[in-house]
Amino acid sequence: MRRLMTGVCMLGLWGASEAAAQQASLPIRVAPGQSYSVTLDYDQEMAFGGETSHVRSTVVTRLDIETPTRWQYTPVSMAVSGMEDWPGGEALSAIDMAGFNEAMSAALRLGTDIGFECRINVRGQCTEMTNWPQWTARIEDLVLMADGFARVGMSAARGSAFGMETVGRPPGPKPQTVEEAERQAAVSAAAERYDDVAAGEPTEAFDWNEHRVPILQAIAAALDGFGARAAATGLSSYGHIALAQGQTLSVGAPRAFTEDWAMPFSAPPIRMTGTLTLESIDRTAGAATVLRNAELDRDSVRDSIRAMAAYIGGPVMEPLRGEIPQADQVTPEMISAMTEMVLAFADFSVTESTRGDIDLRTGLVRQADTTYTMRVSAAGAAALGMPSLGGEEEAEDEDGAAEDDKPDQAAQEPVNLTIRQVLRVTPGAPETQRLPRAN
Repeated sequence: MRRLMTGVCMLGLWGASEAAAQQASLPIRVAPGQSYSVTLDYDQEMAFGGETSHVRSTVVTRLDIETPTRWQYTPVSMAVSGMEDWPGGEALSAIDMAGFNEAMSAALRLGTDIGFECRINVRGQCTEMTNWPQWTARIEDLVLMADGFARVGMSAARGSAFGMETVGRPPGPKPQTVEEAERQAAVSAAAERYDDVAAGEPTEAFDWNEHRVPILQAIAAALDGFGARAAATGLSSYGHIALAQGQTLSVGAPRAFTEDWAMPFSAPPIRMTGTLTLESIDRTAGAATVLRNAELDRDSVRDSIRAMAAYIGGPVMEPLRGEIPQADQVTPEMISAMTEMVLAFADFSVTESTRGDIDLRTGLVRQADTTYTMRVSAAGAAALGMPSLGGEEEAEDEDGAAEDDKPDQAAQEPVNLTIRQVLRVTPGAPETQRLPRAN
């Protein structure tokens, strides 16, 4: 009897250990002071008019763990390539892309030097940009700087118009024939019009001083429509650092999830729904492989677009009405009607497929390979103003009617957009380019 009970206990322990071996607990285990390099590789492919175009880019960001629940992302460099198959892409072959990418990287560091500080949940997901007030103050300062320079430019132009000397143009060659005289008169008239504008002569050009206050109020209303949570959605590209963390998954057992992305202008969130599946656990390598399949909820997108359009037609446009003639025509009713028209035709779908390897020691993703596929229907492509993808001129039948007018003839093919994103997280801060120095 004792041997039987011992055997039963051993069998139970073996079963429990086998079950545990088929499960993975995935908490985030990072410590203050740690730094990581986060690399995002993008490859965008668009099927358009029988042609396929690509654009590839790489963005490297420094991730600093300030506390376990507060992380800071600071972009370090970016590189763009693969645009040779775009229209006019042949001209890009003569551009020094290495120099271009270095210049863009330096500009990126200048523009984002304060970084993006995030409040992190148990999944490692950025839920709120905690330094968003610094960003809004920076954006306001940029707008005020542009406003000040515009006012200085207007005053300088008025000064030129009221007595400041301008450099005259040297006289052209004396015309010898009637045709030369007419040509010379046309050139002189064009030059005078240019000089009048440069000297600040009254023209029908837009008067910034007259309209600056309502425009600044409209910009402020748009900026006020963004909150710290909506700003965090802008970092969704880094979201797969939080692929399946904070959960315990069993191998081969899909788990349903819902993910909400906060939107600006008090709009309801956009929702993703899907499943997470633990594919395998390699405890020797200290990694777990997770599959994520998701789809964008189209009704949540439509509801969010309606709310954002209403905000733009209301608080953003309101200061401009009565000040700028064109703005009077952009009524809330018109914006709502246009939004509904586009939503009625723009049938679309967005799906996501991700395969990620999670480091069991840190809980961070080592690599996540994601493919997003977007498809806009024929009617949706037309409503959004996308050109026909047939690649041929409209043919007319014997009665002179265009084939495109026939009800059984599809006016347009769908537009397909595929984006592949590969995210890699490695220990240690990335290297930042500095000026060369003599030994």
